[in-house]
Amino acid sequence: MPSRAWTFGRRGGRTNLIAIGALSVATLLGGCSTNGARVSDESVTSAERIPTRTVTQQAEPFRTLGYSLSWSLGDVGGSANRTRMLDVADDLILVHDVSNNLVARELSNGQSRWAANLGNPLTKFVGNVRINDRIIAASETELLILDTATGRLDDRQRLAVLANTAPAVANDYMLIFGTATGEVFGHDLRNGFRRWGFALNQRLRGKPVIIGQVAGAVAESGQVLLVNPLNGEAVSRLGQIYGGLDNNPVSDGRNMYIASVDQSIYAYSGSTGELLWRVRTQSRLAAQPTVHDGTLYQYVPNEGMLAIATRNGSRQWANPEVDGEVIAIRRGNLLVWNGSEAMLVDPATGDVRERVALPGVRLIRTKGFVDGELIVVFGSSALSRFVSR
Repeated sequence: MPSRAWTFGRRGGRTNLIAIGALSVATLLGGCSTNGARVSDESVTSAERIPTRTVTQQAEPFRTLGYSLSWSLGDVGGSANRTRMLDVADDLILVHDVSNNLVARELSNGQSRWAANLGNPLTKFVGNVRINDRIIAASETELLILDTATGRLDDRQRLAVLANTAPAVANDYMLIFGTATGEVFGHDLRNGFRRWGFALNQRLRGKPVIIGQVAGAVAESGQVLLVNPLNGEAVSRLGQIYGGLDNNPVSDGRNMYIASVDQSIYAYSGSTGELLWRVRTQSRLAAQPTVHDGTLYQYVPNEGMLAIATRNGSRQWANPEVDGEVIAIRRGNLLVWNGSEAMLVDPATGDVRERVALPGVRLIRTKGFVDGELIVVFGSSALSRFVSR
């Protein structure tokens, strides 16, 4: 098991376990064990298994895309426990439902390692992240820090400001959040306190992004912040674009790329804060951009998928028949998902190589961007793993 990169502050530790109240960690939801031992194959009950015919029907379109089914589980909790957030965290799949139950399932076989009830279903959770041997379940008011092996609650840390975004993680201990009041702040997991805050003039909806040794964030007003994530010092003067985000900014480790509601795509240098280029489009941009191997991919209504060279902002191609988000690279092709269909697209020309309908698919997550695995939610909470053929 990886070693811990940080230790808990005075507010952490076992003193917090006395008063967890509604937080009943290691609740027996999916055959998890209160002693932290890994569960056996019997934890995947007959109720969870999907009929063979259904599995075959679901798997066939993925075969066309070059994937084979590894395992599949049916609706564990029914529609009342609809999956709200899904994350692949190394060897675990974190399934967070609308009732704020968090189940950690083994990536290899779908078995439940542990499950935790995180509290009141009305509590707003903004994201779950794994840092070494800890799972951080972040709500808008506090962090619940769980042991990766057992689901044991090791610490609770209050947030100084209400979080409005999922956190970006720097140096395995600093969590950077955006807020509805316009503040970007860094929360230090080592002592449980806010380390720094930086005030922008409107709320943040897009998750902050790590750009090498810098963190970037964009306010709804279009203010662009590049900041040292460890101390909150601005790298440069605030940038200014003409609108905010309906998605998240992305980075290639050098620059930050912003697809804005002001109909433009921007590139900012992570080292100097300089605006490198701007690409104007015909529509408000809401789809999530993806950057890979020197190219930014962005779906634009009325134009289709655009491929833009990150070095200078030049358009490489546009295909009006492709919509959605690039979620992976499969056998050298772009894997694009639009909510109902998946496409394999030639990254050099934009030509569609394969197009398949994926009925019933609601969420897709990847483990490994290039020829990795797919974790798929069908319907309310049926879960499947697909691996490269």
